[in-house]
Amino acid sequence: MLVVLLIMSIVTTAAIPTLKKQTLRRHEQHIRHDLAMVRESIDRFHKDWRTGVMAKTGSGISRDGFPTSWDALIEGVQSTEGQTLRYLRSIPSHPFSGEEDPWLLLGYRDDPTATQWNEIDIYDLRANTDRIAQDGSEIRDW
Repeated sequence: MLVVLLIMSIVTTAAIPTLKKQTLRRHEQHIRHDLAMVRESIDRFHKDWRTGVMAKTGSGISRDGFPTSWDALIEGVQSTEGQTLRYLRSIPSHPFSGEEDPWLLLGYRDDPTATQWNEIDIYDLRANTDRIAQDGSEIRDW
């Protein structure tokens, strides 16, 4: 019985780091997916503005054709035909955020290295975390 317990404890001790890595990998994949989804939504918004699907000016639309807030992506903006165009269902969360706001938003005219949003429009976003990914990259730089 003692031998069986010893073997089980060795196996458990060996398995725990693997399970932790799998959990971290899953969280990192979640963040990458959400970043890609929101960036694609911003790109679709801008394309609709460029192609005239929505008005060139109006509530939720910056002068450069980007959403002015999360609400413009979630609640939507009016198309030129009077329909509501929505681009996201909700603000995605991410598992590594210890901040009140999990995302650092960047505006079209912001410096790419900016650490504060201009509050004019949303051109890009980054995960608001200081964590290092398993591949050694900083998650906030994705």
